[in-house]
Amino acid sequence: MGYDRISALPDCLRTQILLWLPTRDSIKTSVLSTRWRNLWLDVPGLDLHSNDLDSFSKAATNNFGNSFLKFNRQTRLQKFKINYDNYKSFGNSSQIREWLVTAVDHLGVQHLDFKDQNATCYSCFLPVNIYQSKTLVSLKLQRVVVPKNPEFVFSLPCLKIMHLKKFVTTLKIFYLTFHPVRSGNDDSVEIDAPRLIKYMSFSDRIVVKNLNSLLKIDIDTDFNIKIGGFKSFIIIPFPKFYNLAHIQAAFSSSSLSLLSVFLESCSNLKSLILDFSVSTEPEQKMDLTKVPQCLISTLERVEINKLNMWEGPGMKLATYFIMNSAVLKKIKVVPMTVSGEEVPPQHQVFINYRGDELRKSFLGFVVKAMREAKINVFTDEVEVKGRDLQNLFRRIEESRVAVVILSERYTESSWCLDELVKMKEQMDQDKLVVIPIFYRLGATNCKRLVGTFGDNFRNLEREYRSEPERIKKWKEALISIPQKVGLTLAGHRPGSVWVQWFKEVILKGSVHNFWTTKPKQSFSWFVNKLLKLKDTIFPLVKLRIQNGESALFWFDNWTPFGSLSDHLSNSPSRLGIPPHATVSSLFRNGSWHLPPARTETQVQLQAYLMTITLTEDQDYYEWEINGQVSERFKTGELYAYLCAERADVQWSKAVWFSGGIPRHNFHTWLSVLDRIPTRDRLISWGINVDANCLLCNSMPESRNHLFFSCSFSFQLWSKVASRLEIQPQRGWEDTLNQMTALHLQKSHRLLVQTAWQATAYWLWNERNARLHSNTFRSVDSIFKLLDRQLINKVQSFRELNPRRSSQMMQRWIRFA
Repeated sequence: MGYDRISALPDCLRTQILLWLPTRDSIKTSVLSTRWRNLWLDVPGLDLHSNDLDSFSKAATNNFGNSFLKFNRQTRLQKFKINYDNYKSFGNSSQIREWLVTAVDHLGVQHLDFKDQNATCYSCFLPVNIYQSKTLVSLKLQRVVVPKNPEFVFSLPCLKIMHLKKFVTTLKIFYLTFHPVRSGNDDSVEIDAPRLIKYMSFSDRIVVKNLNSLLKIDIDTDFNIKIGGFKSFIIIPFPKFYNLAHIQAAFSSSSLSLLSVFLESCSNLKSLILDFSVSTEPEQKMDLTKVPQCLISTLERVEINKLNMWEGPGMKLATYFIMNSAVLKKIKVVPMTVSGEEVPPQHQVFINYRGDELRKSFLGFVVKAMREAKINVFTDEVEVKGRDLQNLFRRIEESRVAVVILSERYTESSWCLDELVKMKEQMDQDKLVVIPIFYRLGATNCKRLVGTFGDNFRNLEREYRSEPERIKKWKEALISIPQKVGLTLAGHRPGSVWVQWFKEVILKGSVHNFWTTKPKQSFSWFVNKLLKLKDTIFPLVKLRIQNGESALFWFDNWTPFGSLSDHLSNSPSRLGIPPHATVSSLFRNGSWHLPPARTETQVQLQAYLMTITLTEDQDYYEWEINGQVSERFKTGELYAYLCAERADVQWSKAVWFSGGIPRHNFHTWLSVLDRIPTRDRLISWGINVDANCLLCNSMPESRNHLFFSCSFSFQLWSKVASRLEIQPQRGWEDTLNQMTALHLQKSHRLLVQTAWQATAYWLWNERNARLHSNTFRSVDSIFKLLDRQLINKVQSFRELNPRRSSQMMQRWIRFA
């Protein structure tokens, strides 16, 4: 059964999820349920595109923007993004200006993204105070004109990221992302930064000069030099960085030949960090024979990240530094597959997806967030094309969590489906947690293989029709993976994702808060059910005191008296001990600091405390039932404890037996206990009903009459009994004793008990049909239903026990 995990999250988390969506899509969630109706108004961000509001008038657009900003007046706005086109129905320039001023000055926006599609007639469109915001963390502007006043400066103390495109001003910035122009014109940017000390990023067509103060630089540049079609060429020399001591740069395998040229410009370099990547372009001839001056005299530390140990360029790069660095003190190589010593396996996340649009949009946000949280993420985009799938399978085996992003194009790729099969195998062995994400795709489309998703799969199925076993595994994986959501997402084992979530979100980071956390409407049914069981399991969970630093004095079960909040019968404030005080907080300088004992219970507690001495070890829990400590949780022991000992009954084997039909077992159990609502019981409850039997209409209805004193019911039972070769009994107690004391062959006994329970079930079904639907069936009609059901049940044994199935079938149809 699927489970809506998103709706179970607190509103604050759901609004953060909606923050990643355009406002148009965020508004659409209001139709999901009552909880979602106005949630989009609480999203701390606005993301509008002129195309979203084509069908609305400018007045309606203005009213919408004003209402949204007014609703969020008391909160800090995180994101404000507008793609503006003056030629479409998207307000006007003065209205947009007012929105921007409100977002920056009054709502403290952190991320501002503004794009003007037709900035041709506005010489000063954006208000000046945007460039002097005290809260902006990122600023992205395109086709924007700023003041030409030479004294105008940017004053953005919190800014971390600035993206400028088609931006007219004198540039004096410390971070610049350069975008190529589609028209094909070769734009260039010149940076004059004499005071710049550290951190700067530049690419091929950016000219830098006057960098005399630069000490530290971060370069991510792709030197895309293709010389095959040229007879002669000139490479402009790198600028000289005489004071530069630390560099972090990214080089691909296709441009390593320029590494020595680049290092030659840094004559005093001491520390170098290289982010290595495999390029899909043809590799240039690697010329790493030249040794720069810095390798001979100054370079002491080298770190190479994301190195493919099995690739030739990667090995040559590491060998180059080892063999040619005269004063090298330390070299660190971080392979692309991070070893278990550096990142624990439970932090390995394998992401399986299909399509460039995912990598450039949704997936980019997911990967960035995981990496910022120090989670090792692997996506198959870094694999070399043509490499065997075994490398991917090995990464799946190393991972603890796999995220499968299912989109309409997912089933176009046999590669993705083979990965999915491998994930299913790992999941079935409880070695992997698989989290499906349906990206613009319904879960039903995936499970039933319908829509574009199903069409793509059938196209792939025709292509691989010569491999039926492989196709079968694909189908099984596509059906089973979505069904795991909400059921075995992470398991409830120690250290699992679900347990960590329960501890951090529900218990606020400490398992000791379980005793004080109350059920809430915002929690899921399962979480509230666990919290309601605390009184039941409290006597079984014993906290063994060591240092007492985590034990809650009032609420943990750490004394023979149970919960002290109940035992002392006093509020914590009256004794001067805070509600969340720990045991160690009351033990100072080798003695207990408690108020004087005034009651017998307090005397008992203080006498017990005199027997305890705190140590330096950590407190720990133990599971204890009836005074016996268990290292493993056993369901049978807990069931026996909760249900206590019950008297054995003689009829249990006639009601509950292996191979029976569950609903028939349950109905028979209710009948034995006389808990079915027959008319005699209804009358005893004061309900005014006709007392006559609905089957024979001649005698008062009761359990004993229905089974099988009634002439109608006994006629059916006699017909069944003749097939079973037993003598039918009319009385209920006689029939029950007969079923309990059967001395028959095992297969024969199973057939008799199953048929007896089926007879009682179908008689009760006929009784209810006559009462509620006013429909009547003959004995022969009911027998046909019973006969078909028994035959189906007997045939179900064929796979596990064909001999028993054959014996039961022969006996049942012998006298048909």
